[in-house]
Order: sequence, then structure tokens, then C-alpha cells
Amino acid sequence: MQSLSRLLHGRRQLLTNELARGLWFLGIGGTVALFNLTLVWLFSHQHTLPYVAYIVIVTECSILASFCLNDRLTFRSLAIHRASWIARCLRFHSVGAFGALFTIGLSATIFHLTHWAP
Repeated sequence: MQSLSRLLHGRRQLLTNELARGLWFLGIGGTVALFNLTLVWLFSHQHTLPYVAYIVIVTECSILASFCLNDRLTFRSLAIHRASWIARCLRFHSVGAFGALFTIGLSATIFHLTHWAP
């Protein structure tokens, strides 16, 4: 009976940790999205770079900001955090690259069809 109690307590603790990690991840994602939109607005009004070039720069800045914040605040307690910083960064980028390529492609298509920059 005591082992069942310990097992349930361990599962409850795991669920609590995962919920907290999920909330951190969402909060950081929202913060980085605002950071991204701010950079896009600044570049779209104060730039000499072509649209696609500054979108790529802004996207990379956002991915790096997201990685740094999530690495420090969200994933610090996981075993994966024992890997080197560069390995963790490359792993994060490999996942973020697919979404970034889709976003940049869609954004560039909309810009070139409508000539409307965000």
C-alpha cells in the first residue's frame, strides 16, 4: 500500500512538473512572438534590406531568443540539459527550422503577391 502511495505521489509530481514546463514554454513562446513582431515592424519601417532578407534575420533572432529562454527556464531540469550548449541549440534549431521555412515561404509569397509587408 505504501509503494502505491509513493507511486501515485511520484506520478502527481511528474504531472505537476510537466504542467509547469508547458506553461513556461507557452509563456516564452508568446513573449518571443511579440519580440518577433516588434523586430518585423522595426525592420519594415527602418530598413534598407529586402523583405525576405530581414524576415530571415528576424526569424533567426526569434529562434535564438526562444532557445536561450527555454533552455534556461523550461528545460533546465531535464536530463537532455546535460548535452553541450551547441548540441542543444542545434537540436532546437532542427525542430524550429521546419516551422521557420514554412513561415518565411508563406510570408514571402503573400508579400510578393500583395506587396504588403506586415
